[in-house]
Amino acid sequence: MSSFKKMSVRQFDPVKDFLAYVQLLNLAYLHDATGTSTTEQEQRDYATMLTLQLDRDRLVIDCLEKQDELIAVCDVWRINGNPNADMMLLVHPEWRCQGIGSYLLRAGIEHARAIEATGLDAYVQTGQKDIQAFLEVNGFLIAGNYTGMEAVVTQAFPKPELPLGFSVQTYASLAVGKSEKIDLIATANNEFWGKLW
Repeated sequence: MSSFKKMSVRQFDPVKDFLAYVQLLNLAYLHDATGTSTTEQEQRDYATMLTLQLDRDRLVIDCLEKQDELIAVCDVWRINGNPNADMMLLVHPEWRCQGIGSYLLRAGIEHARAIEATGLDAYVQTGQKDIQAFLEVNGFLIAGNYTGMEAVVTQAFPKPELPLGFSVQTYASLAVGKSEKIDLIATANNEFWGKLW
């Protein structure tokens, strides 16, 4: 394996790099035993939902031996209303513990400054002690805790009892002309997430 010092950080190319990005994610999921996998379309939809500008907010390091593979990726982007940038950093399992994460993190911090973020937020699952330790060594402080929960969708859920006058709708059912509903959703999300920030 080549030394990471010979590598350089570059901007993500949404046309050229997407397959390699999805392969890196799936390899990491398999290595970290999360039991999940992803597809290119899921990742494109996720980036759109997060308002992530892929060619600006995603930084990558190529594998020198195989130009169609990525060694590491770092997303740093701002969500409207949050002065801090959010960050996602991933290093190929075979390239971990060699300084590549710290190398890419420095580039991510520079990008956060460039997009005028006042801080950088990262989220770590409870069992990921090595990732938490990595972030702490690099100057991150624990700012709060939250619990992610999931349920198997095949189980029977009780029918919800909504208050009189309330209904459930999907985002897709909100027509473009119904901007007041979109504003209400945005306000509710900002109120909810603001407490976590």
